[in-house]
Amino acid sequence: MKRKFVNFHITLLFLTLVVIISYLGYFVFKSQYFTIQEVKVFGDRSSLQNLSSLQKKHNFFLLNTINIAHKLQKDNPLGKNIVVYKYFPNYLEVHSEERTPVIAIENGDSLLFVDEEGFILFQRDLEDTLPIMKIESIEISEQGIIESSQIINGIQIVLKTIDVGFSVSYITVNQEKSEIIMIDSSTRIITPIAKDPEFLFSSLQLLLRQFRIEGKRPAVIDFRFDKPVVRFTQGE
Repeated sequence: MKRKFVNFHITLLFLTLVVIISYLGYFVFKSQYFTIQEVKVFGDRSSLQNLSSLQKKHNFFLLNTINIAHKLQKDNPLGKNIVVYKYFPNYLEVHSEERTPVIAIENGDSLLFVDEEGFILFQRDLEDTLPIMKIESIEISEQGIIESSQIINGIQIVLKTIDVGFSVSYITVNQEKSEIIMIDSSTRIITPIAKDPEFLFSSLQLLLRQFRIEGKRPAVIDFRFDKPVVRFTQGE
């Protein structure tokens, strides 16, 4: 009799625990209290669309912020470095950096303003302080991105050259020869457009340091050969 009484209480305790756990599970995963109620955007909101789909749909505990960020990046290619944070109990923050133009590409009588990843941001008349890159023809995707990986690499080369200390103002891309010519106020830099930008950066740093010690400024630096070819103006 005593054993039956103990078994009855154990069974009752087990059923009580099942009910409590079921109720907690329902409350945690089905309750509107833990469903995302608010989404705030920090940074460039104009590049992000369809954020309303994140509200009233995702449970706080089941939401994977990394997966959501990847989906937002895929759906919003103009968004840059999208990161999602969640805060208990039902709040999301979406951070997106604003894309800024770093170079202008001649396109007929106007310029295409492009960021370092090849995204075309806006278009206006031929006037700006950005370095100007002249290209005979460019292909642009439906998302407004330059499709040529060589052109994007060429943009990286220009940025690295500027980082070294050259005031590049005009760039010509010879697509037939796959070369890029950068024109500084006193120096012309020629390089294959497929050149590694980091290698070019290191090489230009060493050369520029040497020129400063010698008090010289080269007229041409040519990276089309195994070793850089440097030419000076007459008299130097």
